[in-house]
Amino acid sequence: MEPTAEEIQTMRLAIEKNLVSAIETRGGECVAYDEKSGEEYGQRQEKKIGFDHLFVHQQEVDSTLLHHMELAHPSATIQLIKHNTHAYDPRYGNSSSSYKDHFREKAKKAALLHRAAKWKPDPNGNSTDFLPGQMMAQGCGFGCTYCYTERHFVNNYPKMYGDVYKVVDMIKDVMDNEADWRFKMKESTRKDFEKHRDPKHGNFITFDLGCDSDCTLDNQLTQHSNFPGHIVDIMNQVSEIPNAMTSFATKSAAFDSFLEHTKRPQHHRIRLSLMPEHHRKTLEINTAPIQDRLSAINRLVDKGFEVHINLSPIVVTESHEKEYRDLLSEINDTLSKEAKAQMAYEAIYLTHTEKQFPMVSSYAPKAHKMMVEGPCQLVPKPNKPQVLSYTSAEKRRLKSLFREIVNEITPYSRVRYCY
Repeated sequence: MEPTAEEIQTMRLAIEKNLVSAIETRGGECVAYDEKSGEEYGQRQEKKIGFDHLFVHQQEVDSTLLHHMELAHPSATIQLIKHNTHAYDPRYGNSSSSYKDHFREKAKKAALLHRAAKWKPDPNGNSTDFLPGQMMAQGCGFGCTYCYTERHFVNNYPKMYGDVYKVVDMIKDVMDNEADWRFKMKESTRKDFEKHRDPKHGNFITFDLGCDSDCTLDNQLTQHSNFPGHIVDIMNQVSEIPNAMTSFATKSAAFDSFLEHTKRPQHHRIRLSLMPEHHRKTLEINTAPIQDRLSAINRLVDKGFEVHINLSPIVVTESHEKEYRDLLSEINDTLSKEAKAQMAYEAIYLTHTEKQFPMVSSYAPKAHKMMVEGPCQLVPKPNKPQVLSYTSAEKRRLKSLFREIVNEITPYSRVRYCY
């Protein structure tokens, strides 16, 4: 996406005032920065998604989802494909091997793929009780440099599956056979349902709708003036099932459709991902500013949603303690009384892979340096040697410090989990 004349003029004025020394297009945005320090001028805003190329499996041409996608993105080119792999495998010529093009494509391309699979719940016990065994979507329009799905999938732009509404039937099956699934939950995770182990949770069984994607962005694939989007529609259908609760994590603040069209907001938990703002500018390309996400928490809670804060990933720098004291102080100063009364944290420290080093160091060298050259060494995890994380000893120290800061600055907020 080319910068507008107004954006270019703003950047030129910044250079004239000696605030920056160069202009560059990064992740589809016009960015001014200082070449010596790497500091950017101004604040990147959440990128408005505007898909202009849609890959569609030929068996989905008559689907209602495609109809909504065409109405949501009327100028997009539709390209029919015979197999799902044709949408993202570089051998078929539909994607670029360039790292920079890869990040630009994520905000411009999307796909509606075909799948005929049996949906089974996957016991989780962390963010929610269950994940769908079959993901509703895979890929994301944001350009987060640490993205864990980039480790497993090439060309990680948003890809939705035509059978997404089967998640409703899967949830019905769990609720109709609760005793059986409670046993399976204990057997596989050694945990009980949230409603039994968390006295503040309420009488719900929880289901995550988005693990390999961002549901707020996914909803924009099908959202138009006559339809709130398929994610909102699925949430409304699930909310009719007694004691079923949906959840998802997001780095967006674009909740207008959710606020306006969700029928039973108390049946949904949204987890807003947060990190220090200068980390966001470096690590989370095109995502919503942290202050916008904090404001969204208050608006969602006012409407009746349960909202938790997802501190993920926590990237440790030389100024780690000050950065997170400042972030929690910002949280404390911004949240409403109602938001504080129901708040809980989930915290996850950085994981990374060497496989991602060439792409990130080429496209976002400052992000690569922040993640890889920090004071805490990244080492292979004992149970997943291909995944890098901080050592167990460092994590014990960091988790103790984190809980200390929470108790000092936001003592009203419990920590659901930290790892």
